[in-house]
Amino acid sequence: MLRTLIILLPLVWLSGCAQMHESKDFVRHTNSALVKARDGSNTIQFQARAGSDFPENNPDAEAMRIRWLEDWLEVKNICPNGYKVLKRRPFEFLESNPGQYDLVYEIECVVSVPDDAD
Repeated sequence: MLRTLIILLPLVWLSGCAQMHESKDFVRHTNSALVKARDGSNTIQFQARAGSDFPENNPDAEAMRIRWLEDWLEVKNICPNGYKVLKRRPFEFLESNPGQYDLVYEIECVVSVPDDAD
């Protein structure tokens, strides 16, 4: 009985790891990041990969990147009233890019103005 448990336990553990790589969160974490702008502004940078799996000018790949952005905003509870993409551009050659991403989206949160209840 103990021998069976010793054999089965690592197999169960490894099967859980295999399923993790198929999750949408794993794909989002591997191919994108959400970071505070380095220039001190109130904007947020969404950084994403573009390549053979997600070509830069492919509408389906762009829709996937926007889903990643929206998932990041939801998970981090940022921009609850929505967002605007101010700019989409490729990373510049000498720009700091430790994640080796291809695209930068400059994002601004939409601010909700409360109605005056006089």
